[in-house]
Amino acid sequence: MLSPMPRAPLHRLRALCLALPEAEERETWGEANFRVHAKIFVLHLHNDGAPAFWCKAPPGSQHILVNADPARFFTPPYLGHKGWVGVHLTRRPDWQEIAVLIRRSYTLVAPRRLARLVEPAARLALAAFALFAASPAAAQTAEAFYIVRQAGLRVMEARVVMDLDRRGYRITTESRTTGLAVLFANSSSLVRVEGLWRGHAAMPSSFDSSGTWNGRARQVRMRYRGEDPELLALDPPDAGERVAVTAEERRGTVDIISALARLARESGATGQCNGEAAVFDGRRRLQWSVRTQAGDAATPAGGPWPGPLLRCAFSSRLVAGFRLRDDPPAAGRAREGVVWLATVRPDLPPLPVRVVFGSGLFGTLRAELVSIGAPGEARTDGSGDEPVQQRR
Repeated sequence: MLSPMPRAPLHRLRALCLALPEAEERETWGEANFRVHAKIFVLHLHNDGAPAFWCKAPPGSQHILVNADPARFFTPPYLGHKGWVGVHLTRRPDWQEIAVLIRRSYTLVAPRRLARLVEPAARLALAAFALFAASPAAAQTAEAFYIVRQAGLRVMEARVVMDLDRRGYRITTESRTTGLAVLFANSSSLVRVEGLWRGHAAMPSSFDSSGTWNGRARQVRMRYRGEDPELLALDPPDAGERVAVTAEERRGTVDIISALARLARESGATGQCNGEAAVFDGRRRLQWSVRTQAGDAATPAGGPWPGPLLRCAFSSRLVAGFRLRDDPPAAGRAREGVVWLATVRPDLPPLPVRVVFGSGLFGTLRAELVSIGAPGEARTDGSGDEPVQQRR
């Protein structure tokens, strides 16, 4: 007879474990355990009479999880000194988080040929889970610096400052055109976004954008009531330039930064990058979609990124907010690109390390992460051809 744990939790635990390559279930000491080639990767036991399971975790993970949320995680006897972590299956278990831990435990004990089948997803997922399991007091901050090139020439640079905790996010981006691009589009922008997490979804609460385009000031300010953005400021107004996006067309949209934050969070939890988002930037309503793409499992172009990569194909399609001179069928064609995500720092979720995309003004652009560190410490000098630099 297997564990007396309630049928539903055991059923879900079993389904997650047996979905992994060549995994099997056995019974030991009257409890269910799950193995791959005779090695246990998940052990179901009772902790003080309550249902729980133990799994293997990488060095340091047990300390992070137990200290972040002792109501959910504990140090199990007998195997705790080897880095195993215990997880309570009471108080509404988070099965997405549990799936992350199970996959990672599997990769630590499975033969190499089997671990490779799930390892990239498990590593990305564990990195993001370790971040979002942290308490609000342990917010993670970082600054990333990107360089954008067209035909090898630097045309833009961008700085991204992230302040993330378990409840929500605050992200600031600064960008400006550089080099010869200034002759065609002298622009700069400062964008600040705040929001809360709802599961994997990023739910923005405010969006503030200011900057210049060829010497002309531009501003967008939005606040969100539930899932609907309220446009508070738009300078210059759309009148005479675009067909304004209606309130109905804006309903249920998010800003592009929140859409990207959701991509990072979901890829961390699932190891995949499949989804869609309705995006509104204050002037245009776009339909944004992304999907996992096979290939380039090691690196996008020989760069020694510190971790496995996830390659994602994305597309962006304008659906409202056309300029008056636009031909809607032509302007509404999807623009496609590819983004590579990697865990560049163990306390951060997967971040874009390279993005290749099309621009109507500059043609095909390539953005690369060249530095990441604490706010104010990201390197901004040099050509950006070096491997990503990390400063802690």
